Amino acid sequence: MENPFLTKIIFEQQLCENEKFGIVADAEPMVDGHYLFYLKEQRPSIADGDNAEAAQFIENIFPRYTDHRQYAYFERGRASFCTSMNGVIHGHGHLVPFFKEDMSDFFPYDSVKAYPDMKSAYENVPQDGQYLIWGNLNGEFYVLENASELPKRTIRHTVERYHNVEIK
Repeated sequence: MENPFLTKIIFEQQLCENEKFGIVADAEPMVDGHYLFYLKEQRPSIADGDNAEAAQFIENIFPRYTDHRQYAYFERGRASFCTSMNGVIHGHGHLVPFFKEDMSDFFPYDSVKAYPDMKSAYENVPQDGQYLIWGNLNGEFYVLENASELPKRTIRHTVERYHNVEIK
C-alpha cells in the first residue's frame, strides 16, 4: 500500500538524513525552527523501528545541522496521521526549539512515566497502542501510554500554547 506521507516527505529538502531516517523542515511550522523526524521505512511509530539508532540520530546528528539552539522532541506513536490524510499512519516526530526546562507537565495525565533520556523512554513505550513521548534532547523524557483518547493535533496545540512560556 502506498504511503502518501512517506512518498511526499522523502522528496522534500532534507536537513539531514541517512539510510534509515530523515529530518525536514515542517511545511506548516508550529514555531520557527520546527522540523519533522521520520523513518524511511514504513512503520507506525519510531518505537517500532530501531529506537536506539533513532535516539542517537536525533540527539547526536541533528544538532550538527541547527543553529546550536537546544531542541525538544514530541511523537505521538501509532496514531492516525495528524493532518487531513485521515487513517494514514507513519512514524514521525516533531523537533522544536527548546523552550521550557521542566516539560513533565506538558500532558498532565496520571499515566505519565519519566525516564532519564530518550533511548530509555523509547525502550519503555508499550508494544502496541498509541503513546506520546516528549522531552528535551539530551535531557529527561516522558511517556504517556494509551494516548488514543487524546484529541487530534494534541502536540501542535500544546507546543503553540506553551511556546510563549519564558525559557527558564
